[in-house]
Amino acid sequence: MRCQECGGEYRNSSEPIIYRVHGEDITVEGIEHRVCDGCGDELLSLKNTSALQRRANDEYRTRHGFLSGEEIKAIRTSFNATQEEFQRVIRSGPKSMTRWEKGTVLQTGVTDTLLRVLRRFPMAYHWLEIEISDASFEQDTKSAMCN
Repeated sequence: MRCQECGGEYRNSSEPIIYRVHGEDITVEGIEHRVCDGCGDELLSLKNTSALQRRANDEYRTRHGFLSGEEIKAIRTSFNATQEEFQRVIRSGPKSMTRWEKGTVLQTGVTDTLLRVLRRFPMAYHWLEIEISDASFEQDTKSAMCN
């Protein structure tokens, strides 16, 4: 296979790959990929791209003390909440929980802190549930009054 950038040949490789997470270079070893001999362009399968992301994010989590995907899932399930319900309560984006729990996306420091607070103080989650319900009720009431 020829490189579209330089016309060089790709070769199979399992050399370490440098992947950037939150501005920090993480070296990940053992991921099969192809490298262009001419320009160094790297090609990865979709499966190996996901593995690279997970392993790099896991290393970043370890270095910086972030919660793991398993810990995030344990926090969510301790409230018997689905991913969608938990996302609504903490006001995260669609599919955030799935990505954090799988490890393909790293949660922000603020989110990591919020999750730790919810784990330590479960009543905070229930308070947020009430706040979200009240906010939805108030919004529905305002909309009804305007019509």
